[in-house]
Amino acid sequence: MDKHNAIKIHFNLRNIMFLAGILLVPLANTAYAESNHHDNKMQRMAEELELTDMQRQDFKQIHRNARAEKMRIRNAMKDNRGALKKLSPSVSNYNEKLVKLANRRAELVKNKIILRGHMKAKVHHILTPEQRQKAMSMRRGQPRSEHKRKDTH
Repeated sequence: MDKHNAIKIHFNLRNIMFLAGILLVPLANTAYAESNHHDNKMQRMAEELELTDMQRQDFKQIHRNARAEKMRIRNAMKDNRGALKKLSPSVSNYNEKLVKLANRRAELVKNKIILRGHMKAKVHHILTPEQRQKAMSMRRGQPRSEHKRKDTH
């Protein structure tokens, strides 16, 4: 290999590495932002409801305890979506497979709803009656506090 070709290869590898870096940074930022968004949302809710330190710990523990099951359901739903996308109507037992995937999806949705309901009940249990009322109004989209955001219309 002559010097000219070696320089070309080095230059091409450097460009490839640079482009790979440019493409990977947004993915890392997105993953961080999603995690950070969830944490910020929980922090805002804790502040709006004026949770005590003990309530904040309980709230975090409720979410920590459910995290593994939430991820299991999320991954299973992702797999199910992939299987549905790959399922071809040309296979001989298409309807049978379709019904099986649909039933699996229904089971996953049911499990997700039940898990979220259990989490909601546990959080409800740690709140005071006043905090429960405020949480209900927050869910309905009513003003969250006396310090309403200014309309930007």
